[in-house]
Amino acid sequence: MVDIRKDVYDALCAGCPGADVSDAWPKDWAKLPKVTYTEENNAVEEWTDNAEQSARIVYRIDLWDKRSTTAIAAQVDAAMASIGMLRTMSRDVPSGTDPAKHRQMRYECIADRATPYVFH
Repeated sequence: MVDIRKDVYDALCAGCPGADVSDAWPKDWAKLPKVTYTEENNAVEEWTDNAEQSARIVYRIDLWDKRSTTAIAAQVDAAMASIGMLRTMSRDVPSGTDPAKHRQMRYECIADRATPYVFH
């Protein structure tokens, strides 16, 4: 299995200064903006020589901010692009009872097992 979780975390932390970045659902809503990331899929893309050579990886990023998610979404987009992830979806999510504006974004890539390269 190709694991890029640390790359995603490092890119989001570096690209979203001041944001609370986590792979868990937010518990403390006092500090905004919040960025959560979830690996939604990690499937074999290429199998040769009886081993996985590359994987199709999909991440979902959820954003929360007080009045607008536009600025943090631009930061997330640049951070994910910096590691080769391609944005495949970005949408506002109705807030309901959440204390902030909410946006959901989805990114994917094909990551090579033997090199640090990602493809689309």
